[in-house]
Amino acid sequence: MNQNAMKKIIFIAAVILIAIALVGIFYLNQPGSEPMVEPDNLAAACQNNQGTWLAEFNECEHVSKEWCKQNGGEFNECESACRHNPGAEICTLQCVLVCKFNSTGQKANSGPENTSYTVENEAVNFKNGVAEKITLPDSGTKTVTRIFEANTQGDINKDGRQDAVVILTQDASGTGIFYYVAAALNLENGYQGTNAILLGDRIAPQTTQIKDDIVIINYADRRVGEPMTASPSIGVSKYLSLDNGNLREIPNKNNLIVVDSPAIAQLITSPLTVSGQARGNWFFEASFPITLTDLDSKIIAESHATAQGDWMTENFVDFTGSLTFKKPAGIKRGVLIFKKDNPSGLPEHDDSLAIPVFFE
Repeated sequence: MNQNAMKKIIFIAAVILIAIALVGIFYLNQPGSEPMVEPDNLAAACQNNQGTWLAEFNECEHVSKEWCKQNGGEFNECESACRHNPGAEICTLQCVLVCKFNSTGQKANSGPENTSYTVENEAVNFKNGVAEKITLPDSGTKTVTRIFEANTQGDINKDGRQDAVVILTQDASGTGIFYYVAAALNLENGYQGTNAILLGDRIAPQTTQIKDDIVIINYADRRVGEPMTASPSIGVSKYLSLDNGNLREIPNKNNLIVVDSPAIAQLITSPLTVSGQARGNWFFEASFPITLTDLDSKIIAESHATAQGDWMTENFVDFTGSLTFKKPAGIKRGVLIFKKDNPSGLPEHDDSLAIPVFFE
């Protein structure tokens, strides 16, 4: 081999080595190039980043948003300190940084993270807790829907199996992250998702509870008129139940009557004191009927609520009332009905508010 050929070979080899080195440097310096932590190592990775690992819920507390996203978690900057203990008598009003991970070790299609939910009248199919849909192919814009939480379990459809309440987030590549609540029903052939009900944009979920077959969602939202840059600070509760396989919000009539006590799904005893506010036209002669029934509409007790001020007005008026009853044997749940007084007897003037309650 002559000297020129040798120089040529050395030159080509040097070029190749330099190219390999440059490619390596490029990838090493890319943001997020560190490999995602394997699920089995999440606990150690969490603790190594000064976090607190909650094995039962697959959560890491007190870590940064960047670490959470890098490792495939769902980050929330304002979780409730008692989110896993909704019945706590004392709950400190503080925000906890939480990184949530999908449950591990599940087979495909075996859990709430691998089923379909109806979001805004469209079926969204999840795989390992994530669903993606390209919305603008030319720009690469996509809508990403994730399972934010699916830890709360209970028998929502009364078939003897443990179902799950699922909180979803949806990001359509805009400024908002919309939160929804749905149910994953544990049927014989696997989990089946229900319709999803909107909670709000960039809210702060707090606690989720299943009481008998009633779903209770507590979260923080902003005051009316506050900018989206403001932190959620107003407590909101939604109450939901299944109706022919669909999740429905238990209706309220806050524009006409607001019941302060008892709350929806509250345990009640006799004598029961009720209170709240109602528009003046809900009363007649300063009162309106209240009735306690079982789920078959059998009357347990009847009484009246009385206005605590001038009821000849269109404004809200405070009311109070009392019901004395004998606890029905073998019955856990009842219905408390606040009926608009209608002296005309005309059905078009009838109205009422019914809230579920539980017998202590």
